[in-house]
Amino acid sequence: MVRIAVVVMIVWQVFSVSAAFAAESGPYLGLHGGANLSAQDSENDSSLGRFNLGFEPGYQGNLVLGYRLVPDSDYGKGRLELEIGYRQNKIDKIEFVEGSFSADGEAIVWDLMLNSFGEFSNQTSWTPYVGAGIGVAIVSLEGVAVDGNPVVDDDDLVLAYQLAVGAGYALSKRVELDIGYRFFGTNAPRLKDVDGLAFDSEYKVHNLQLGIRFLF
Repeated sequence: MVRIAVVVMIVWQVFSVSAAFAAESGPYLGLHGGANLSAQDSENDSSLGRFNLGFEPGYQGNLVLGYRLVPDSDYGKGRLELEIGYRQNKIDKIEFVEGSFSADGEAIVWDLMLNSFGEFSNQTSWTPYVGAGIGVAIVSLEGVAVDGNPVVDDDDLVLAYQLAVGAGYALSKRVELDIGYRFFGTNAPRLKDVDGLAFDSEYKVHNLQLGIRFLF
């Protein structure tokens, strides 16, 4: 009986401390980084036919400036933020009708996004969230070559979007960890190969990330 009482007291203390660390409203600065995994081989269509690009796992990072709404806000419970992001993957193969070939080069994406998150507060230090974002991205295929022969080195500015799910963990009233998943994609970038032939590409990736937020 005494042991049960001790356990109950410990659990009560944990929840009390967690509640004290409930998320504060106001502006914040965040930094995130993690894995950038291609959702699929990139299909590229031109007037001469189709070819696919295969990507190795890469990395991503972003810097965000946001604002957490006050709990009784007319706009709901959650966060709004502006994000500057970077994503990179090396290209390891190109598949033509004739077959698959080893390749060099990389895909690099810079993005500027406006994100909105709905948060689900509770009596713990964890705050689950879901969100979505829209913005623009510069999609670049840099130095793509097969056996040293250049294929494409070009970029395009396109519309970008993302979906998000994750959870924040309050270390204090002003500092939070963030563990999340993002699905990030863009409209088809219009690029040109080394011969000036235009083709439509695609960019869709899965992001697993860890970050930290500092509330002002």
